[in-house]
Amino acid sequence: MNEWELLDILIRIGRAMTIYGAETYRVEDSLRRICAAYGHTEAEIFAVPSYIEMTVIRADGTPVTRSCRIKYSDANLGRLDRYNSLSRYICRAMPSYEKVISKIERTEKSPEYPVFMKCFGSFAAGAAFSMLFGGSWKEAAAAAVISGIVYLIGEYLDKIDSGTFMRSMCCSSVLTMLAVLSSWIGFTEGFDKVIIGGIMVLVPGVTMTNCMRDFLAGDYISGMYRLAEALLDAAGIAVGSGIVVAAAVTMK
Repeated sequence: MNEWELLDILIRIGRAMTIYGAETYRVEDSLRRICAAYGHTEAEIFAVPSYIEMTVIRADGTPVTRSCRIKYSDANLGRLDRYNSLSRYICRAMPSYEKVISKIERTEKSPEYPVFMKCFGSFAAGAAFSMLFGGSWKEAAAAAVISGIVYLIGEYLDKIDSGTFMRSMCCSSVLTMLAVLSSWIGFTEGFDKVIIGGIMVLVPGVTMTNCMRDFLAGDYISGMYRLAEALLDAAGIAVGSGIVVAAAVTMK
């Protein structure tokens, strides 16, 4: 495998791992180990959540560099686990370029949970969080239905690339409006537990977890990037819900 083929593999794997939710140190360590397996022990890998750059040295001392811009993220721990397994396989077996590309394409085509299953997950999580915070079964039912609707809205906003802040603000606004409406029509006694149950589904848990792990690993640039993303997400949730709640209280 020549240097250009190796860098192509590194770009594909590093980009996919970053998009699917890997921590920065995991991405860099995995790519560095792949380089070492093919004899490039002095390879330089630099990764942040939005950019990856890597350099390997040819036998004649010439550096070869490739970089990749990452514009979005899509947490998918199932595929991330497959890429972790693929990285370990590459380090152990050192397969040819064609075989690695074939396995990468197979990983990208691996089946995911269908939309209705993901929607059901949001449905169950919304109900569980509502009851956890003291909601009645009616409030839990309302939170479940609203969480499923909000998930579908979030999927649509992701497809049109609406951005983190706008996605969070729109989803939390719709969630709060539906929660207030359920209270006004008399289905629930209040709307606070319904809102809490739905909002917990929107909280950027993976982003915050990776943020703290990056800080602990000493990757402060990546940690600050993920922290800013999480705060922007939280601000969108707060603004969307706050506007609707303020309007509802004023109208009441």
